[in-house]
Amino acid sequence: MSEGTPDPDLLEYAHKNGYALLTHDQKITRHIAARHREGKGHAGVFIAGKHLQGEHGIGTIVTSILEYQALIVAGAGTVQEDVNNRVNYI
Repeated sequence: MSEGTPDPDLLEYAHKNGYALLTHDQKITRHIAARHREGKGHAGVFIAGKHLQGEHGIGTIVTSILEYQALIVAGAGTVQEDVNNRVNYI
């Protein structure tokens, strides 16, 4: 998908393909709420705070997502319960 793709299109594409999204844009929550009102789900969204933008925050973001993966692999969580249709803040 190209830069500037509207959030509703990103959410739909990710949902159809089973991709969770990672963003710094808090405004995506409006589009998630609209999807829920329409009876549509999403594949999960991770929102990284603005303080994590740039090269200094990438390590924290990657570590957080790897922690989710490790919990799921260990059986302490599931994609369905902990990622799908959830907004997780980093």
